[in-house]
Amino acid sequence: MSSANKIMAGVDADCSNLIVNFYRKMTCDFNAFVESWIEMEFYYIFSGRPSVIEMKYFTREILIIAKKLALSKFTKWERVGGLYLMFALFMTQPLENKVRIRIELEEWKTLREFVKNIVQNSKEVGFCFYKLVHEKAFDFVFAEIPYSRERRKVEETESEKKNFQAKQEDDRLRFHEILKMVNFDKEEWLKEESALNAAKARLNKLLPPGEVKFEMSNFLSPFVLETPETHPETPTPSTSGTQKSSNLQGRKGQWLINSIKPPEDEITTEELHQEINPSCSLPMICDNFDEAADVEDV
Repeated sequence: MSSANKIMAGVDADCSNLIVNFYRKMTCDFNAFVESWIEMEFYYIFSGRPSVIEMKYFTREILIIAKKLALSKFTKWERVGGLYLMFALFMTQPLENKVRIRIELEEWKTLREFVKNIVQNSKEVGFCFYKLVHEKAFDFVFAEIPYSRERRKVEETESEKKNFQAKQEDDRLRFHEILKMVNFDKEEWLKEESALNAAKARLNKLLPPGEVKFEMSNFLSPFVLETPETHPETPTPSTSGTQKSSNLQGRKGQWLINSIKPPEDEITTEELHQEINPSCSLPMICDNFDEAADVEDV
């Protein structure tokens, strides 16, 4: 059991002792509950919480304990004591943004019906309940403990745990039977896996990621148009548009191929500075104004 669960187990026992002390007075008077509260020094219940996060967690858990006492199958005095405890804990919690009482729909109906029946004999019970309602102390939820997709709401009783464990064991036995039917050899499978891992290791040594022999220019050459060797200086009016588009695509394709080819020789630092000169680094700059206009049209 974790330290947090041990603490909450002790708090649960203290709350039960407080309700028993109130039950012995055999009255629904709120002053009797206050006497029991002071006798057991319950006003120190929120002491010793080092952080706001721990205080919120502790307050949420102790409010759930008080709610269960108010919804229990005990006598009406014990249930009234649980309602008083829920009221006192909510109103005295030291948090500025108060932690609300998580309650489900069926629990809300049961608690409201109990207050409706008991309020005829004790107006103080009705006052405490409706004060909680007015302060918006109840948080109507699907489950009293926050659940997520991985943590579903399951009533974890001993019988359900045993049934779940039995189902797991049955599934495991059936899986082994299936492996026997297909003649599955675990040792042979491990040998095959080891051989595959060794082959992949050898392949990684032969072809490391930085030295893969792959020419991008050869890969892209089927998808681009080659630059024609000669271009007519004065195209005919009927074919001028088509030839201009073809020439432009050819220039683009050739520039793309040339830009991705690896350099044949190493470039010195001075040559590199000349290559990155802004005046000559743009591949689409043309001396001919007509060719520049064609680029803008595309």
